[in-house]
Amino acid sequence: MAETRAATRGLRPACVYPTLTSLAAETPSGGDYCIASLFLMTSASEGWGLTLTEAQQFGAVPVAFDSYASLREIITDGENGRYVPFADVSAYAKAVLELMEDAGMRQEMALYAIESSKRFSWGAIAEKWQALLEELGSL
Repeated sequence: MAETRAATRGLRPACVYPTLTSLAAETPSGGDYCIASLFLMTSASEGWGLTLTEAQQFGAVPVAFDSYASLREIITDGENGRYVPFADVSAYAKAVLELMEDAGMRQEMALYAIESSKRFSWGAIAEKWQALLEELGSL
Protein backbone atom coordinates (compact mmCIF):
# COMPACT_ATOMS: atom_id res chain seq x y z
CA MET A 1 0.00 0.00 0.00
CA ALA A 2 2.72 2.48 0.98
CA GLU A 3 4.76 1.56 -2.11
CA THR A 4 1.74 2.24 -4.32
CA ARG A 5 1.19 5.66 -2.75
CA ALA A 6 4.89 6.43 -3.11
CA ALA A 7 4.86 5.42 -6.77
CA THR A 8 1.85 7.61 -7.55
CA ARG A 9 3.69 10.59 -6.09
CA GLY A 10 6.81 9.86 -8.12
CA LEU A 11 8.94 8.77 -5.17
CA ARG A 12 11.76 6.48 -6.09
CA PRO A 13 11.42 2.78 -5.34
CA ALA A 14 15.17 2.17 -5.24
CA CYS A 15 18.52 3.92 -5.11
CA VAL A 16 19.11 4.87 -8.74
CA TYR A 17 21.05 8.13 -8.83
CA PRO A 18 24.13 7.65 -11.04
CA THR A 19 26.31 9.82 -8.81
CA LEU A 20 26.02 7.24 -6.05
CA THR A 21 28.41 4.93 -7.85
CA SER A 22 31.28 7.23 -6.93
CA LEU A 23 30.21 7.15 -3.28
CA ALA A 24 29.88 3.36 -3.18
CA ALA A 25 33.61 2.91 -2.66
CA GLU A 26 33.51 5.12 0.44
CA THR A 27 30.27 3.74 1.89
CA PRO A 28 29.58 0.02 2.09
CA SER A 29 25.78 0.22 1.99
CA GLY A 30 23.09 2.84 1.82
CA GLY A 31 20.63 0.64 3.69
CA ASP A 32 17.28 2.33 4.17
CA TYR A 33 18.68 5.65 2.96
CA CYS A 34 19.15 4.06 -0.43
CA ILE A 35 15.47 3.24 -0.84
CA ALA A 36 14.13 6.48 0.65
CA SER A 37 13.29 9.65 -1.24
CA LEU A 38 12.85 11.67 1.95
CA PHE A 39 14.40 11.52 5.42
CA LEU A 40 12.20 12.91 8.18
CA MET A 41 13.98 14.01 11.35
CA THR A 42 11.83 15.30 14.18
CA SER A 43 14.45 15.63 16.93
CA ALA A 44 14.14 18.49 19.37
CA SER A 45 17.89 18.50 19.96
CA GLU A 46 21.04 17.13 18.35
CA GLY A 47 24.72 17.83 18.79
CA TRP A 48 25.34 17.06 15.14
CA GLY A 49 22.64 15.54 12.97
CA LEU A 50 24.76 12.72 11.56
CA THR A 51 21.72 10.96 10.16
CA LEU A 52 21.00 14.08 8.08
CA THR A 53 24.40 13.92 6.37
CA GLU A 54 24.06 10.16 5.93
CA ALA A 55 20.67 10.62 4.26
CA GLN A 56 21.99 13.39 2.02
CA GLN A 57 24.87 11.18 0.90
CA PHE A 58 22.34 8.80 -0.62
CA GLY A 59 19.98 11.40 -2.05
CA ALA A 60 17.28 11.11 0.60
CA VAL A 61 16.15 14.72 1.02
CA PRO A 62 16.03 15.59 4.74
CA VAL A 63 13.21 17.49 6.41
CA ALA A 64 13.88 18.65 9.98
CA PHE A 65 12.76 21.04 12.67
CA ASP A 66 15.07 24.04 13.10
CA SER A 67 15.82 23.18 16.72
CA TYR A 68 19.61 23.03 17.03
CA ALA A 69 22.49 25.14 15.78
CA SER A 70 24.33 22.56 13.67
CA LEU A 71 21.25 21.99 11.49
CA ARG A 72 22.00 25.08 9.41
CA GLU A 73 25.55 23.83 8.83
CA ILE A 74 24.08 20.69 7.23
CA ILE A 75 20.90 21.84 5.48
CA THR A 76 20.62 24.84 3.22
CA ASP A 77 16.85 25.23 3.24
CA GLY A 78 15.31 24.70 -0.17
CA GLU A 79 18.58 23.53 -1.72
CA ASN A 80 19.71 20.25 -0.13
CA GLY A 81 16.83 19.74 2.30
CA ARG A 82 14.15 21.58 4.21
CA TYR A 83 13.81 22.83 7.75
CA VAL A 84 10.85 24.46 9.45
CA PRO A 85 10.38 26.28 12.76
CA PHE A 86 10.61 23.98 15.77
CA ALA A 87 7.33 22.30 16.73
CA ASP A 88 5.42 23.81 13.79
CA VAL A 89 3.85 20.52 12.76
CA SER A 90 1.69 22.02 10.02
CA ALA A 91 4.75 23.68 8.40
CA TYR A 92 6.58 20.35 8.66
CA ALA A 93 3.69 18.49 7.01
CA LYS A 94 3.48 21.16 4.30
CA ALA A 95 7.22 20.84 3.53
CA VAL A 96 6.94 17.04 3.32
CA LEU A 97 3.86 17.21 1.10
CA GLU A 98 5.52 19.74 -1.25
CA LEU A 99 8.49 17.42 -1.67
CA MET A 100 6.24 14.42 -2.22
CA GLU A 101 4.18 16.19 -4.87
CA ASP A 102 6.98 17.94 -6.78
CA ALA A 103 9.23 15.22 -8.16
CA GLY A 104 11.40 17.67 -10.07
CA MET A 105 12.13 19.79 -7.01
CA ARG A 106 12.75 16.72 -4.87
CA GLN A 107 15.13 15.17 -7.40
CA GLU A 108 17.04 18.43 -7.81
CA MET A 109 17.38 18.71 -4.03
CA ALA A 110 18.47 15.06 -3.85
CA LEU A 111 21.27 15.63 -6.33
CA TYR A 112 22.40 18.77 -4.50
CA ALA A 113 22.21 16.88 -1.19
CA ILE A 114 24.55 14.22 -2.58
CA GLU A 115 26.97 16.88 -3.80
CA SER A 116 26.87 18.96 -0.62
CA SER A 117 27.37 15.91 1.59
CA LYS A 118 30.86 15.50 0.12
CA ARG A 119 32.08 18.41 2.25
CA PHE A 120 31.74 16.06 5.22
CA SER A 121 33.65 13.14 3.66
CA TRP A 122 36.62 11.62 5.46
CA GLY A 123 39.03 13.23 3.01
CA ALA A 124 37.52 16.71 3.22
CA ILE A 125 37.50 16.66 7.02
CA ALA A 126 41.04 15.26 7.18
CA GLU A 127 42.25 18.13 4.98
CA LYS A 128 40.65 20.67 7.33
CA TRP A 129 42.29 19.05 10.36
CA GLN A 130 45.66 18.96 8.62
CA ALA A 131 45.39 22.65 7.66
CA LEU A 132 44.42 23.58 11.22
CA LEU A 133 47.28 21.59 12.73
CA GLU A 134 49.76 23.12 10.29
CA GLU A 135 48.45 26.57 11.14
CA LEU A 136 48.75 25.91 14.85
CA GLY A 137 52.26 24.53 14.36
CA SER A 138 53.37 27.77 12.71
CA LEU A 139 52.30 29.95 15.64
